[in-house]
Amino acid sequence: MNFEDNKSAFIWIIDNQFGRRNISDFVRTELALKRKEIIAIDAEGRRLSKLKQNVNIVPQKSAERKQGDGQGDGQGDTRDKVAKLAGVSHTTVGQVEKILEKAPEHIIKKARSGDLKVKYK
Repeated sequence: MNFEDNKSAFIWIIDNQFGRRNISDFVRTELALKRKEIIAIDAEGRRLSKLKQNVNIVPQKSAERKQGDGQGDGQGDTRDKVAKLAGVSHTTVGQVEKILEKAPEHIIKKARSGDLKVKYK
């Protein structure tokens, strides 16, 4: 297969993995988070490129919103998009993020294999 760039290839690989029926919710969520990260890095690169081209850009009012306030492109919207892509709840996305960030490697391996279920209280 031919791809425009590495980013397109990675996104195709991730999307192709979503077609597998035997992957756990943890792995689906992890894949969706990786896909989100690739797209976010690309979007940030385009934004920085525009800033370099025109230093006098005036920010839009929507850009002034506090990140994570549940409005605009805050954390809540991103988590909802990742959840929809992975087919899980936004709470599950938050739990997977916490596990990936804070859990020891042996716990992450158990979650990936499906031996440990992602649950919330």
